[in-house]
Amino acid sequence: MARSPSNRFAKSILVVALILACWAPACDSGTTVSQDLAVDGSDLPDVPDGSLSDAPRDGALDEGSDVDVPKTCENQLEPWLCLDASHCAAWEDCTGPQTCDLPPCWGEYCQDFPGTCVPRLSEVTCTNRSDCAEGQSCPAVVGGASPQPAVCRGLPVVPGACWGDLDCLAGQRCAGETRCAPDRLGACFESPGRCAPAPVGSNCLEYDDCGATGVCNGAVLCQATDSGCADVVGTCAAGPRPGCRTDADCQDVPSAPVCVGVRPEAAGFCSPAPGKNGGECWEDADCGAKGACLSAAPCPPGDRCRAGALHAGFCGPFPPDAPGGVVVTYVPGAAAFENYLRAEDRAVIHNRLPVAIAYPACQALGFQTQRNGEWEAGVFNGQMDDALCPSPSQEMLLRIPAGGSRVLVGLAADFWLEGEGRMKRLVLVYHVGCDSADATAEGCRVLETRSVLSGEFQ
Repeated sequence: MARSPSNRFAKSILVVALILACWAPACDSGTTVSQDLAVDGSDLPDVPDGSLSDAPRDGALDEGSDVDVPKTCENQLEPWLCLDASHCAAWEDCTGPQTCDLPPCWGEYCQDFPGTCVPRLSEVTCTNRSDCAEGQSCPAVVGGASPQPAVCRGLPVVPGACWGDLDCLAGQRCAGETRCAPDRLGACFESPGRCAPAPVGSNCLEYDDCGATGVCNGAVLCQATDSGCADVVGTCAAGPRPGCRTDADCQDVPSAPVCVGVRPEAAGFCSPAPGKNGGECWEDADCGAKGACLSAAPCPPGDRCRAGALHAGFCGPFPPDAPGGVVVTYVPGAAAFENYLRAEDRAVIHNRLPVAIAYPACQALGFQTQRNGEWEAGVFNGQMDDALCPSPSQEMLLRIPAGGSRVLVGLAADFWLEGEGRMKRLVLVYHVGCDSADATAEGCRVLETRSVLSGEFQ
């Protein structure tokens, strides 16, 4: 017998039912820190006013040129902004450009809000690099009985670029990558690392080299794309990890006076003031009651993106609920339906919006089977849980950053109806504006519930 899901998914049924009725015809490297917070801006670049990048934008001229080039949206874009993939590196995609009602949307010339260049995601799920095409790797989470699957992701075309230790040679490790932990709602931007010799003794490149509570002093990591730069090894020392809860905790770091990315379970980190590098914001809370922070790349201490990819964002509207912004793809496994579980089935949630999304860890995706050629709005006969679901009775939101993805494994259903030609689909209920100190939907800045359907399958 079909059943309706419980907990958070059930709370969204009325909203989803209305949506389905309309559609029927048709960083995170952050680590929990000691309560005795310390701050350290030693690994911050010396950021001049204006852009962090010294690369000229399209249409820029050498100083002293007499040629007057008309200003356009394209030649005014910062290096990390884009209107389409042609404005990004070959290993990147342009995520999140959007229109506005009354142009110019951004600056004086742009008829659209620019998107952000982010590492490219493929459509292939993976557990190791061999599953991916050349120029890509697999940022799977290794640990426990088996790796948490991921989606193959682009890498810079430089020696040693990596998303994890498995990308490196023996005796090396992947250092300085930024990976956003889905169970931390604070601001986060994903960026690759670079293979480096594994530190020995008390030497270190990152905090994790110094045990659970030690700190790495003096290490300097080069930007991942800068193959001509050599890392500087630091030394482990005892003491609390750098972190902050408020701007006041950053007052002793003149180059980084703003506290970014505070979460319920972990402190944030000190960063430059947004305007220092040509931006307005680091996270949504900087943009008023209803604004979103678009295109920001906040970088925790010890990450390679701190050396060159660090940049603030600009304030704009939260994107509308429109097709293509969030995509759910069903990936069938080889095993048949057994004991109410298709254990090898996977589903990919891909966030193509310019802001992060949040979704429930338990009953993350609802499963529907068509009846008599029709979809029954709000009726589900199964679900897919995220691997981080604590228990069916608990409510917990997980986060996918702009341009990020998450793979779910194992479809549980009351029945499957093989061979009867009945179509099936998955339903995701999600929120935006959830980079906050509250880990529930009630703490999100945008209270509306959104949903998206996967393609239909048998």
